[in-house]
Amino acid sequence: MLEVVRQRFLLLSSGHRQEVATPSVLRNVFLSDIAKELNILSDEAEAYLNMVVAADNHDVSALIDMMGIDTESIGHLSGLDRQRQFVDWHNEMVLLPQAESLMIRSRMEQGMSYHEAKSKEIAPDDLRRTMHTLISKQMFFFPRPDITSKDEEDKKRSLLLVDIPEMLSKHPKGLSKTGLLKLLGKDNPSWRSDADDVLTYLNTIQKVRLVGKVYYHIEDAPQIYETDMHRRVYEAVLDGNKSVSAIAKAISYDNSRGRKRVAVILDMLSQENLLQSNDNNTYQRWSITN
Repeated sequence: MLEVVRQRFLLLSSGHRQEVATPSVLRNVFLSDIAKELNILSDEAEAYLNMVVAADNHDVSALIDMMGIDTESIGHLSGLDRQRQFVDWHNEMVLLPQAESLMIRSRMEQGMSYHEAKSKEIAPDDLRRTMHTLISKQMFFFPRPDITSKDEEDKKRSLLLVDIPEMLSKHPKGLSKTGLLKLLGKDNPSWRSDADDVLTYLNTIQKVRLVGKVYYHIEDAPQIYETDMHRRVYEAVLDGNKSVSAIAKAISYDNSRGRKRVAVILDMLSQENLLQSNDNNTYQRWSITN
């Protein structure tokens, strides 16, 4: 259900998102529509919306409070992420324009007019090389943030905070954790534990989305939350149907495709803490979360 609210929220224009994020008539209309669509109370719809808004604003502290998650682990990663954001700012707002200006100046010194030098496209590789030169010689007009850590685990996690979303953005069909780590060249025990923590954090702040066992960049997360189907699966479990087959029969979807779809939805509802299983893959049984 959280994903449904997130998708509806992101379909709004930026101006309307700002209105829905604060007390307003539009917010009330949005909450009313969501409550009807998902067949939930307005207070419940508002709780989901608050989580979505907090994630959209990168307000990790608010998310921690609302979701009751591991504050130490998530809070620490939030600090590392915040440090990385200052580096992103320096790259985009200081280094990039400085590198562009130096390359344009170099062209002018070779005889081009300012208009010619500025209008000619700059190759990305040339731009990256110039930026690296500026960093190595520390030739920037505003000091570069120092995020160097003596802690090896922090170094790895800080790297993963950047590399994981970047790699997932190149694979819109999603990747398993193993597939992701293999592509990053980090599929070994020394990286897997850190990757687990970083993936949990990124999923919490909605930079990536876990569907079943596949991770997606949030921009490519599949629109698979079929609200009517979710409701029917949940109600079937509520009525006492515990296995995938029994649930599929209860909702008249008892075929190979239907059972696979039911299994995916059960996993999603479990991730939203609405359902739980006994974690026995051979005789897995589902029930309402206590």
